[in-house]
Amino acid sequence: MEAQEESVSEEVYDKGVLSHQLLFNLYTEFMIKELDEEATGIIIGGHNFDSIRYADDAVFVSDEEHSIQEIVQKIADICNVYGMVINVKKTKTIW
Repeated sequence: MEAQEESVSEEVYDKGVLSHQLLFNLYTEFMIKELDEEATGIIIGGHNFDSIRYADDAVFVSDEEHSIQEIVQKIADICNVYGMVINVKKTKTIW
């Protein structure tokens, strides 16, 4: 009986994690689309790249220093609309 209860609670946990990840991905997808309307990015091999995403991490790129600040501000504004906050301790800019 204990083994059955354990597998049920693991299944519920997994579904909770999955739904959390799906919601996060949906939110960030809408946020990135809003940013894409204004981001310039960089061109590599004829393709324009303005962001690279993996799991819950994102890298935003631009070939102009002032654009980086504009991107960070726009992301912060979009996050506020969606009730999210940028983790300043994990945020870095490189120029």
